[in-house]
Amino acid sequence: MRTLTGIVILSVMGLFACSTTKGTHGAKAQYSRDRIAFEEIQHSMSNNAYDLISHLRPHWLRGRGPKSIRFEEASSPEVYVNDLRHGDVSSLATISAEQITEIRFFNTGDAAIRFGLNHPSGVIAVTTF
Repeated sequence: MRTLTGIVILSVMGLFACSTTKGTHGAKAQYSRDRIAFEEIQHSMSNNAYDLISHLRPHWLRGRGPKSIRFEEASSPEVYVNDLRHGDVSSLATISAEQITEIRFFNTGDAAIRFGLNHPSGVIAVTTF
């Protein structure tokens, strides 16, 4: 009987530990490796998308390997704004932080599915108002 009671108590504690705090007032926004949420953008002191990313997710801006076998320099992610190609990483500096609702990073595979082939370093997708 004690074993059964112990199992029930541990199960209930496990359920509470795995439950989310979604909707709880004052809860801190959850960090995502591949997404910068509107809440993070609002609390940032950055002026443009490049500054936002360099402060919050600098690893997105790094080259990920050679463009091809013939060209050995590292390629950087392509930038899309509202699902339209915008340019390379330097074009992020032209996007005002006040206009941004979300920024996402898509790795090579996910970028190929969503934006087509030829994104060897992935895609930084910016969504604006």
